[in-house]
Amino acid sequence: GRGAGSLVPRLPQLDYLISYSLSKAFGISGGAVSCSRKQASFLRTLPEYAAVTPTLPAQAYAFISGQELYAQQREKLKENIRYFAGCVEGMQGIRYHPDLPVFVLTEEFDESLLYRAGIIISSFAYPDPAGDKLNRIVLNALHTRPDLDYLASCLYKLYSH
Repeated sequence: GRGAGSLVPRLPQLDYLISYSLSKAFGISGGAVSCSRKQASFLRTLPEYAAVTPTLPAQAYAFISGQELYAQQREKLKENIRYFAGCVEGMQGIRYHPDLPVFVLTEEFDESLLYRAGIIISSFAYPDPAGDKLNRIVLNALHTRPDLDYLASCLYKLYSH
């Protein structure tokens, strides 16, 4: 919940500039740049700085005002990750990192079997249409324990055949 920037080592000889989108994690149209005051002052002189479409004020206000809700939802998401990881522990063909809400299934997994059970996962060729298929279950804070139990039971059935 702290973003990839929190993993970057802080070294006095380095001056980082990190640009990122707010849309994937927060659903906000726009992006941001984290950098030093000196870098920010320079960026503000560039024509591109003024040409960028800014985040809508209402979205920025909601984001800033909703920090407590974001924190609560992050905790729910962390609990969902822990719970689902326990549900699929030891199941062959599922890889995941305990801090991420993504559970990767094998390339040969037929996602249409889950679809028939009312479950939609992220499944696409990567890095291009000719690439290997990437099958991912992506959890969010709105998933309930019954949702996760149902998903796990479907996976057990499919992987046991």
